[in-house]
Amino acid sequence: MKNTVPQDPSSDEARQLLNTFWEDGVDPSQRLGFAPSIRIPFLMAATSIITIPLGLFKGTNRSGLKYLAENTHRLPTTVQGWYYYHKQRNYVVIRDGIVEAVKFGGRNLAFVTGIFGIEALMDYARGQMDFVNTVIGTSIVGFVYSYRQRHLPMSQVRSTVKYGARAGLVFGLLQDGLQAAKGNLWYFNLIQHHFFPNIER
Repeated sequence: MKNTVPQDPSSDEARQLLNTFWEDGVDPSQRLGFAPSIRIPFLMAATSIITIPLGLFKGTNRSGLKYLAENTHRLPTTVQGWYYYHKQRNYVVIRDGIVEAVKFGGRNLAFVTGIFGIEALMDYARGQMDFVNTVIGTSIVGFVYSYRQRHLPMSQVRSTVKYGARAGLVFGLLQDGLQAAKGNLWYFNLIQHHFFPNIER
């Protein structure tokens, strides 16, 4: 007689809840084909995966050069001295690399969360998904970032906001292109209805 392992009902409930969450989140009418409840966490995770290693690489390189510059005038002359030199250097480089990874990753994570969070909020508030909401999100985040840099003159603040708006315009239009291909872009459908009524999708 074979022994049967009883299944944990809580695991089935968790699996069912996850499947329901995923099915509710996959929506072709939404941006990139996903509802904000899935789209934003996915973008946050992707940003962390990319920016944290970049921050670690950046921090370790800069820390290594800084440590060498600070100790050039007092390089060790014995084998034991070189051993402790490299041991201390490795500790400093790893420590500074981790700190920079957290800072760089956290800063970019805040940018992405702010941009796409505002974009989703504007989609809900306006009841329409288009490039305008993306431009608003990037412009607000650009203004907040530049305003926090208190040493920047107003001309630089304006330049940062304009750069954010241009980036939002490009990315927003790319998203609009995807939506238009699926027939879910309101102003594209409006133009088609008024000027090209005989064209069937």
